Amino acid sequence: MFEVGQILHFSASAKKRKQMFDTTYKEAYEYILPQMETFNARTEGEKRNGFGRVFDSTAVDAYQKFVSNIQSSIFPPMKDWIDLQPGPLVPDAVKSNAARQLKQISEIMFAGIRNSNFDTSIAEVLGSVFFGTGVLHVGKGTKQKPFRFTPVPLSKVWYEEGADGNLDSFFFEREVPFRNLKKMWPDFQMPERMAQDYASKPSESVTFIEGVVPTDVEIVKLDRKTKQPATRKMRGFQYFVICEKYKEEFCVSRQMEMSPFIGARWSKVTGEVSGRGPALYALADVKSLNAVKELVLKNASLSVAGAYTAVDDGVVNIANLRIAPGAIIPVSSNGSQLTGPSIAALPRAGDFNVAQFIFADVQNAIRQMTFSDPLGPIDLPVKSATEIAYRQQELSKRIGSAFGRLQYELVVPLVNLLLYYLDELDLIDLGEFRVDGQIINIAHISPIAMAQDQEELNAMRTLMEIIVATFGPQVAMMLVKSDVFVREAAKRLKLPPNLVRTEAEYEEIRQRAESALGQVDAGQA
Repeated sequence: MFEVGQILHFSASAKKRKQMFDTTYKEAYEYILPQMETFNARTEGEKRNGFGRVFDSTAVDAYQKFVSNIQSSIFPPMKDWIDLQPGPLVPDAVKSNAARQLKQISEIMFAGIRNSNFDTSIAEVLGSVFFGTGVLHVGKGTKQKPFRFTPVPLSKVWYEEGADGNLDSFFFEREVPFRNLKKMWPDFQMPERMAQDYASKPSESVTFIEGVVPTDVEIVKLDRKTKQPATRKMRGFQYFVICEKYKEEFCVSRQMEMSPFIGARWSKVTGEVSGRGPALYALADVKSLNAVKELVLKNASLSVAGAYTAVDDGVVNIANLRIAPGAIIPVSSNGSQLTGPSIAALPRAGDFNVAQFIFADVQNAIRQMTFSDPLGPIDLPVKSATEIAYRQQELSKRIGSAFGRLQYELVVPLVNLLLYYLDELDLIDLGEFRVDGQIINIAHISPIAMAQDQEELNAMRTLMEIIVATFGPQVAMMLVKSDVFVREAAKRLKLPPNLVRTEAEYEEIRQRAESALGQVDAGQA
């Protein structure tokens, strides 16, 4: 277990590393979410309106569509998005029974998810992933509401990588009203100076650093067989809460088997810790489009109001000249004649007509880089089901690396943590099993995962069509293992496993058919 000084040293080091990315994140937020609180501290009563700098809403719209598309593709609201299945190390004799038990556990887990704020929280986390890195805090609730989800703002968190490449150290700066401290942390140890300073102002907020760091821990758990507490030493996490104003001691310090913080990145560059999202890749085009739109609007304003010159017998002060819509510039004369018109329009260098050649290309580039329109513009001709399926497959290929990273850094740790909380609440009995791909495997049944399986299903269908066309249906039944074919097709279609017969059931039917056929042959003889 670490001391307060060591934790603060870790926090300062992680914060310094992330600050190198904060400038880039801040710039992206200003152009894509102009009204949102950014990385700069604001003064009380300051107007939060960033639209004074933003002249085009393509990126603002792309942010909303990206979050909706990715959430519906990986975490479809109010639906199951994974299925727990026995891994390859589970013996075949018990695999069928294990599959039924895992199906029940999966139903309990999704019942808890639907009874929580997961759908709204994961949308905010994916919004942070759009810029690069999203962090989710998952708290243990009650048997009625097992989970509590809290999205962590990207501007208030810093982190470090572990040995496996995942983010495992988190430092979250948060403000909590003094009156809510005991409600949020029942084991909160209040420093004496804090109690004195805030006794008369319970509504005032206190700033804390909350987080976890990996370390060796001793976990005391009740053995379900002997009903006796047992202490286990393992590699776990130290959870802490430290007040920024009173740093002498921990306000909360716990030993935990699993971290309540989960961090996920869209993509990253080797050697960096912070992630890079579609917003950063599209930022150059977003800024270019914004600049062109600003020039177009200024040109339109000049075209409507115009700028004029007016005859003035005095001396013109160049420092006071201002070319703007409706401006009048004093000159000695208008025209080459001695007596020209008293007022005349100021000639302009030319019309700014390049916008029509730039807008569509840059807007399409932004939409492609942010995956906001995977099926193309909605005003195009109606697409066939085959074309839509093909576009879904193309989308799964384009975000394949990011999808794999999100599965590894977000989905698997999240499922493990949720099962751990359900086990601690005695809602399930998971024992020592974890989602490791060997004992318990995750079968992804989200739309984007099904789009990836569609290629294998198409290959299987093509094989069957070739065999039938070449040898005929009778020979095809002899060349292809029909029972295996049906089970593999059902697996890729993410159908319930009890919909098709198992290998043991099929073998039993085959033996009965052979026995009946043998009796018929004997009777005829």
